Amino acid sequence: MEFVSRETWGAIVPRGELRALKPEKVQGIVVHHTTGRAIEPESMIRAHDNYHKNTRGWAGGLAYNWLVSADGRIWEGRGWNQGGATKHWNDRSVAVAYLGDSNDQLPEDAKRSLEVVFETIRFKYGQFLWLKVHSDYKPTDCPGGPLRAWVGTLGVSARKLPLGPQGPPNALLEIFQRLRAEVEAKPLRRWRKNSYWPVYMLQSRLNEKGFNAGTLDGKFGRKTKGALKKFQRTQLSIRRDGVCDTRTWDALFIQ
Repeated sequence: MEFVSRETWGAIVPRGELRALKPEKVQGIVVHHTTGRAIEPESMIRAHDNYHKNTRGWAGGLAYNWLVSADGRIWEGRGWNQGGATKHWNDRSVAVAYLGDSNDQLPEDAKRSLEVVFETIRFKYGQFLWLKVHSDYKPTDCPGGPLRAWVGTLGVSARKLPLGPQGPPNALLEIFQRLRAEVEAKPLRRWRKNSYWPVYMLQSRLNEKGFNAGTLDGKFGRKTKGALKKFQRTQLSIRRDGVCDTRTWDALFIQ
């Protein structure tokens, strides 16, 4: 499973700063598909970004928050910012799209990654967010029948997945395990080329705990280091050096 950032796939820079979603307003997840052949996701996502920004005139460009391609890669759209894909719901829902025509195919790798995205969104905004499809809000073929039917099988059971004493659901737990392995191999620090997602999750967790790491941008800057050192000062058994190794990571996410 691989994450592809906006910078990596070459997103068009939006006009003005995207507005962050407000957690207290987010009520659910809306699932879409983009249409088109899924054999070249890099070209496809750039084409949709161009269409949304330059043809539709949407200042923020690509309307979806997160996308998943047939090979299971997870692509950053607007991320945790206000979307533009579901009229009247763009500040109250997270838009997730299958990158391709889900009438043609819906591979198991894509399903698995979509589930990870859904659970990550619930981990961030609340386990009882509803899960719906675009056609629930307007007469449209989006998403295709197979994806719509599959999402329908998740809608009931997904509402019965609150966070338990063992932490987040298995799919998300697996992601955290992979991120932890990255941190173990290469601790996060300023002035180093860090991986995007471990830093992003570090910033998110610091903010959740009340240590202001600033904007969630996946970049280990001065503010992230300062927030990390403040957290480390609350711990007795870890160094207060502004470096996130596995001891600091575990203190943040497990203790």
